[in-house]
Amino acid sequence: MAEAARPDGHQDGTQRRVDLDAAERAAADLLAALGIDLDREERRATPGRMARAYAELLAAQPFRLTTFPNDEGYIPQ
Repeated sequence: MAEAARPDGHQDGTQRRVDLDAAERAAADLLAALGIDLDREERRATPGRMARAYAELLAAQPFRLTTFPNDEGYIPQ
């Protein structure tokens, strides 16, 4: 199964746990429902890869505002 759950942030700054084991089981269920044969050697690790990929894709990243000097005196209209 997948590695241990890891923390992930909510919009309000609180932390929640990502349950990679549950996500891997759900991915396996989805693939099975789509008729994908997970008993084949090259596909056995696919649910875990899917779980980790979605956990990374959907993880909240900190927002860092970047500002630049307005040397040209640009005024937005």
